[in-house]
Amino acid sequence: MKKTFVAAATSAALIVAPLALGASTATANPYAGSVPTKAKSKVVKKVVKKRQAPRFRFRVATGGNGKAAGKVFITVRNKRTGRTFITTRQYRGGTVTWRLRKGLPRGRYVVRIEFFTPNGSVFQNSKKIIRFRKR
Repeated sequence: MKKTFVAAATSAALIVAPLALGASTATANPYAGSVPTKAKSKVVKKVVKKRQAPRFRFRVATGGNGKAAGKVFITVRNKRTGRTFITTRQYRGGTVTWRLRKGLPRGRYVVRIEFFTPNGSVFQNSKKIIRFRKR
């Protein structure tokens, strides 16, 4: 009888203990939007020749070994005329090379690249501005 009572008390204590101590979950995930990112981009050729499309490399550096993924908005603006066009690309990590359209007229251009993460992601949004010249 004594052994049965001890076994029942022990099992009841093991069942009630996590509830009484306030069961906290052990998670290593930081809060949403708490990991800083830095968009890095570079034009392959600063001066783009006639009938060539401007190309640039893009990547997102994070504070650790995580891979940020999301949507990238690319805004290209001619400095002289102010004409702009916007395109969207998906980014899934690593270094990617993107090509713009070939039919850009001569002039100097400013490219604004904005990286947006999905809602609830631990990574922050970031942006980068690069310049090139079309001959």
